[in-house]
Amino acid sequence: MKSVCLLHSLLMATALSLCPAMLQAASLPAHMPIDLLIVADEVNPHKLADADLTQPQDLAPALTAADSPLANARVTTVNSQCADDALKALQNLAADYRNTFQFPVLAITGSNGKTTTKELIREVIAKKFKVYATEGNLNNHIGVPLTILRVPADCEFAIIEMGANHQKEIASYCKVACPDYGLITNIGKAHLEGFGGIEGVQRGKRELYDYLLQAKGTIFCNTQQDYMHEWANIFHPVEYSANDFVVLSENEGMDILWTPHNIRFHSHLAGRYNLNNIAAALKIGEFFGVSPALAAQAIANYIPQNMRSQIQKTEWNELIIDAYNANPTSLEHAIRNLADQKGLE
Repeated sequence: MKSVCLLHSLLMATALSLCPAMLQAASLPAHMPIDLLIVADEVNPHKLADADLTQPQDLAPALTAADSPLANARVTTVNSQCADDALKALQNLAADYRNTFQFPVLAITGSNGKTTTKELIREVIAKKFKVYATEGNLNNHIGVPLTILRVPADCEFAIIEMGANHQKEIASYCKVACPDYGLITNIGKAHLEGFGGIEGVQRGKRELYDYLLQAKGTIFCNTQQDYMHEWANIFHPVEYSANDFVVLSENEGMDILWTPHNIRFHSHLAGRYNLNNIAAALKIGEFFGVSPALAAQAIANYIPQNMRSQIQKTEWNELIIDAYNANPTSLEHAIRNLADQKGLE
């Protein structure tokens, strides 16, 4: 059987056994300089049985059939090409597009805190640059190339989140994203089966450092993560630490003093473990010339909406919503944070 991966200036659909909602979510902005149809094996087609896969003009009616997930798409195929692997073709297209970027690309990985740190960095960097960052957690073998292909033409700074559940995965993403800068939030007990234990997690995450060493890139490193700091020392990394912050009070988040700049601000994030995420965002903002006052304002304005470190007050109580996902390390931090709340008996 044949399947379709349609890439053009208005639509990106990877029919890799994905549901219609995922196909819709893969839409691309109009700036993309792509007008290409790719046909690959082993994926279920929609109304392609009678279409000549070598004739683009015959494919448009089939793809927009009433029962197709692409029924409302505007198909304006100009060129067609057969590929043995639609996923590989997607990744190659993303890598080619990445090579046109003339602005910084920052990659973020880690066992915990990737998405929150990414969101905070986005808010801080946006005070100075037009920034594009991974949407949600599209951080896997499909999400990373999709993120790159969605970077708008007028972008000035890109943030690419990279997730992984086995070794060599981060290395493969680096070949597509080609980051100039990198951050590993931490190493925890996540995806232990795929990585083969905590040592495998360390090796897998370190692949970002290995790439940046070869590419002569820049690492941002948390000095409180001893093993990561030891790895990063070969780079002369840009260092940051949660020790630069004092939590003055915890009420619907945290009132924080940023001691090096004597700046006080409020964060809507629940949990002191988020100080590491805040510290990373502020250090990266400082590195790229965002003023401390504007950077602190960006952190203060960020309100989590993604089931990570959220606080919600109801008529009867106050909820800490930290339910998106969990591994043993993140769960331990969440429980310790709950136990530290005043008024609990």
